[in-house]
Amino acid sequence: MFGIIATWRMALEGITEAKEMLKEIDNETLKKIENLLSQGKITTTEGISILNDTAFIAKIAEEIIEAVEIIFSKDEIKKKEEDKKQEEN
Repeated sequence: MFGIIATWRMALEGITEAKEMLKEIDNETLKKIENLLSQGKITTTEGISILNDTAFIAKIAEEIIEAVEIIFSKDEIKKKEEDKKQEEN
């Protein structure tokens, strides 16, 4: 039982870290785009396109993270139900 709980906690920590990484990447991308724009290395249109692409990728990543959370939640609920049945027997 302890191993499952430890695995669950590690997974949750990983999910939290992944969410934070997405925020950091978003902020870093914005800063890089602003820098490239101010240096005239890209046009406004190119900057907007890159930001839109980055936002789309971030949304996909968020949805994958949410799916992982749901999967782990369902696994945890199933495990608790199995443990409860074993205790009753």
